[in-house]
Amino acid sequence: AHPAHIRFWLGWRPVVFLGYGFAFTLVKFVELNSMEFSTMYLMPKNEIHARRMAWIPLIGGIVGPVLWVIPPLAATVLFPNIALVFPQLSNPSEGAFVAVAMRIMPVGLIGLLLCAMFGATLTNMDAAVNKYVGVFVRSLYRPVLRPESSEKHLLIVSKTCTLVFGAIVVALAVLINSHRRSDIFTLLNQYMVSLALPLTVPVFFGLFFKRTPPWSAWATVLACFCFSAWANFVLREQIQGANFLSNLPVFAQDFLGRPGAPLTDPEKNDLLLAATVLGTLSIAAIVFFGSALFYRSSPAPHIARVENLFTNLRTPLEPAAVGAQMNDEPIYRLLGKLCVVYGGFVLLLMLIPNAIIGKLCFLFVGGIIGATGLTLYRVANRKRMEIAPAPPFRR
Repeated sequence: AHPAHIRFWLGWRPVVFLGYGFAFTLVKFVELNSMEFSTMYLMPKNEIHARRMAWIPLIGGIVGPVLWVIPPLAATVLFPNIALVFPQLSNPSEGAFVAVAMRIMPVGLIGLLLCAMFGATLTNMDAAVNKYVGVFVRSLYRPVLRPESSEKHLLIVSKTCTLVFGAIVVALAVLINSHRRSDIFTLLNQYMVSLALPLTVPVFFGLFFKRTPPWSAWATVLACFCFSAWANFVLREQIQGANFLSNLPVFAQDFLGRPGAPLTDPEKNDLLLAATVLGTLSIAAIVFFGSALFYRSSPAPHIARVENLFTNLRTPLEPAAVGAQMNDEPIYRLLGKLCVVYGGFVLLLMLIPNAIIGKLCFLFVGGIIGATGLTLYRVANRKRMEIAPAPPFRR
């Protein structure tokens, strides 16, 4: 009944489908290997721990999509006409995950799901706002606007900026949602590659190539923003046009495949994203590496800062002293206690009248959380024993 799930070429042109996948892979590769996401490596205590940290997003990037893609695929079978389920939504497909959850999950588990979704979203937004407020205050406000400001003044400014930045985020979310024409998944992806990618690419290049003048990053960002603006305001209208394929050269039509068949709406969105990503990366490479021709005119302080950065990148992280390594014992203990409490609460939800499968769902979720808490608590006890002083010798 749904052959396009497996044989995707029945629903998409293979070139567009594979081009979208290739472009999105490049985006995540640049994003996860830039300084923007390097904060995850700030807490490891040595080089071995830092290398292990790389396995967490790697495993999550392999397992996560398998879990995320199951509910939408199941929704096409369980709800062939999902518009009847959510008639109030302008894009009913956005309710696929909720529809499957309401159909499959036992009573009480949907509330737990919503708590997890809100918690994950709020923690990410909280960390992002704090990070960008810190960048604004420490890297722009203090050195440029108020070099002589005290720490107390900077703290007040940081709190004010947190409120202002949060209000801006909420206002933009409401404004974008009221004027958007595409589904939220497509919209967020296009915004990411149009706004975040131009800012991330020069930082990513700068980790591997240092012979550029101090203005290379800003020049790359501005050039990429110009291209992404053209892609979103000019190329988008061309792709959305009915005669887009017919206006292409013959070899381009043959390359895309299925000549004569018009582009579907998903194909138009995927083609726009792929063109935006590949064009942005190409422009960024040309401008960033082309600026190396002016490296010899760079001021001496800039060259010294860059050399110091690369020296720090090549310097292995020395293991901390034994006493310093054990300072994380309270963190293990606190997280362990919290997980045990949360796991016990979830296990109590087994008392809700449900079928045996529903009770087993709560047993599985609560058991995993509780077992994780007990493991963390045991690690905390072991660390406390390692740092505890030896008892005095008595005859």
